[in-house]
Amino acid sequence: MDFHRYLSPAEFARALQPLQAFPGPHVGEDLLEMLESARLLYPRIRVVYPDPVARRIWLERHDESYQMTGELEPDGDLWDAVASFENALHRWQHARTYGPSPHPLDDPSPTVQAFLEVAQDASFRPWIDRRVDVSSDRYPLLFDDDNIKAFYSTWQLLLAAEVATAGVHFWIDLSDESTARDTLRALEAREALTAPYTCRFDPIRAVRAFWLHRGALDAVVWFSEESARVMSFEVRPRDEARFALSEEESANIRRGTHQAAIEAVRRTSVTEVDVLALARFLAGRCLDWTRQGRLRVADAFKAFLRQTIRLLEIAYSRDVDWIRQALGGVDGRDSPVIDEIWPDWWEVERSRVLRTLNASFGSQHAALASPERLEEFVRHLESAGLEAFFWRVRSFEEHAFRGIGSRLTGLRSDLQGLAVSVEHLTQSLGATRHQLYANLKQLWRRNAIVSAALDSGSVRRLVTTSPMLENWPTLSASIEALRTNAEGEVVADLVWAARLRGAVHYPIPLRDQFELERLFVTLLRAAATTFAESRR
Repeated sequence: MDFHRYLSPAEFARALQPLQAFPGPHVGEDLLEMLESARLLYPRIRVVYPDPVARRIWLERHDESYQMTGELEPDGDLWDAVASFENALHRWQHARTYGPSPHPLDDPSPTVQAFLEVAQDASFRPWIDRRVDVSSDRYPLLFDDDNIKAFYSTWQLLLAAEVATAGVHFWIDLSDESTARDTLRALEAREALTAPYTCRFDPIRAVRAFWLHRGALDAVVWFSEESARVMSFEVRPRDEARFALSEEESANIRRGTHQAAIEAVRRTSVTEVDVLALARFLAGRCLDWTRQGRLRVADAFKAFLRQTIRLLEIAYSRDVDWIRQALGGVDGRDSPVIDEIWPDWWEVERSRVLRTLNASFGSQHAALASPERLEEFVRHLESAGLEAFFWRVRSFEEHAFRGIGSRLTGLRSDLQGLAVSVEHLTQSLGATRHQLYANLKQLWRRNAIVSAALDSGSVRRLVTTSPMLENWPTLSASIEALRTNAEGEVVADLVWAARLRGAVHYPIPLRDQFELERLFVTLLRAAATTFAESRR
């Protein structure tokens, strides 16, 4: 989400459309006018020029030889102030060309202040009726809307989404043309409905909350926009598509971002308590929208919450742990709301691996590793920096349950990638050889039965003989036959791991998804049992 404190109606409508807050394919300025007429959503501010000023602006942008019908603003202090404002606005809107400059509405001159209209405090007039008459000898009847500049703020996108669902909702069967016609007529005439209907009243308390948090919302938008401008001014276009910032650039960005945060809270006079209250409100609404399945709107709230947390970090020197505890839970929940919105990646991935391992270590394999040892195993993956292990499991699940098209190719790649991760695991456990097979023998040497099996010539041939890959059914049957021997479950799992790692340079000739899933779980089990053996 991009943050802007001065969005034109057209820009605001374009930013609102991706949220899909309102039904229908088109979200435009006509919708914004309708919402204003219903006193549901207003521009944050309007610049309304007197007609003579607006006519002269129009004339100077067209052909100055036109003879205007209406009065034109003459040279003088008023015109100078307007020209200065228009030029400052142009410089702001083309900052790449002119460089950094303040927005003229941030600190408007007394003359410009006289042109400002707070839409919420003004009576609604249809937008078409507010145009200025710019008729001339060339165009005898012509109107223009450049006399009014309306501006919205990015936080009003969230408000618009709330407005779209708040209020009274009617459900009426409009399949009958006569019923549809009568219902539309009654609504337009503000008469009672004659058709059967059911309705629901959705509270507007969330809409009211935006006005309570307006100062903090403005502060977040100011900070976000200004810090983004700091970045854009510092990082000028270069020949390289991707590049690293220099130390000087990074220092300048940090300094500019800090200044933007301090200035944001100064201008809006908000306190840390105000910003915390806003963060708590945004978090609650984010969770509500997520529960409703409206993920686009939830993501917009999440993006705003992220910037609110950044403002707390920079303006008030708070770290994330402090903010996490200060926000606490919402809606009666005990768990910190930040953890619900942004789950800890390590916790999520540890749980993912444990779910599969606990299921695979059923009654048949229960003696190989206890639940406590499995928990210790996934903690070791984290502490040893073996994130690739988690990524492989995650990727395999996504290919298995959500993949389309080249799903099997992805599963085979994930399987071979996990075999490499198992080799890295053995190295983290103290193995010193250069191949997984040798590392497994080293780590299992204290288990006489498993060690003897791995040293046997028959097992060695299964692991190292490349031509066996060409006859996969025979290879699979030979390895699975090992499970009937003493410690056979462990030995078969280890042999599969070593075989798949050794064959990483060759494509796996398997197109059976269930078999690929079985082999993936086998490798997970081989990794966990090897870890458990190293801890005995």
